[in-house]
This record gives sequence, structure tokens and C-alpha cells, in this order.
Amino acid sequence: MRELFRKLGYAPISGYGFAIADASRTTGGPVQHSPKFLYHDLIYGYQDDEIIGYGSSALSHFRRFNLQNISTRKAHVRELLVNRELPHAAFGPFNAPERGIVSFPFRGELEKERIAWNAIPKETAAALKDAIDADLITDQGSTYALTEAGWLFYVNLMYLLDAVDRKEVD
Repeated sequence: MRELFRKLGYAPISGYGFAIADASRTTGGPVQHSPKFLYHDLIYGYQDDEIIGYGSSALSHFRRFNLQNISTRKAHVRELLVNRELPHAAFGPFNAPERGIVSFPFRGELEKERIAWNAIPKETAAALKDAIDADLITDQGSTYALTEAGWLFYVNLMYLLDAVDRKEVD
């Protein structure tokens, strides 16, 4: 599928998004970083990103808090119109300094300066090192970037880098 899109003049911009390929693109990386689909960049972004989601099932991220709206449209509208409440199914504290690392394979690039390196779980740091040693991720100075091989396994990399999920499975 990916090769078909490339032949048609498209390039990947995220885990499952494509855009018309930028002819002036000089990097040979697997992901084109322009144009951006800002919603995906925020949802799969860094801990300090904020977004307010409207509608049923929408996700919102505030600094240190998450909010997930009620999943059914009927219940969502009822809460808004009848009860005059912001309909949400989950709301709570959220402290995940590793969030940008865990989700960066979806975007293909990680800005190092946006990570609180002293606060990330040691399992995430070890998994990042393992992925670099396996040539799935490359260190480009101020950023980390996926290699072509890393791009093929971006979903698995997201799981590997998520220390919380690994602790629950072990």
C-alpha cells in the first residue's frame, strides 16, 4: 500500500496519514514532516501539549490532566443540553513525562528538548537505547528520528517504549 501511495505522489506524514509529497524535501527520512496534521501531532504529542476535544468520544489533554468525553452521541448531547454539564467519562491526573517518547514513532521525529529526561521511567530510557542499538531509531543531534526499518515497526516501537504497559504485562 505504501509503495502504491508513493507511486501516486504521496508521502507518509504520520503512522497512517499521507499527503502530497513535497518535491523540495531534502531529507531522506521515512516520514515527511510537512504538511502537518496538527490533531495527530497533539494527540500523539508531548506531555506539555494541550488540546480540547469536542463531541462524543473526543479526547482532551490539559497540562497534567486528561478528559475523555462520553462515547455515545445521544448521552453526550443530553448532558450538554439537559444537565448543562461537560459530558465526560474519565477525568484525572496525568503525569507521563515519557509521553513524547512513547508516541514519537507515530510522528517519526522526537524533539529532545521537549522531554524531561530526568523524569522518564528507566524502562523507557532502556527501550529507547535498545531501539537505537537495533537501528530502528537514529540520533540526529537535537532530535531522534525513525529509520526506514523503524517506520515499518512504528506500532511495535510505541508499545516497546511504553514502560507502563510493559510493567502491567510482566
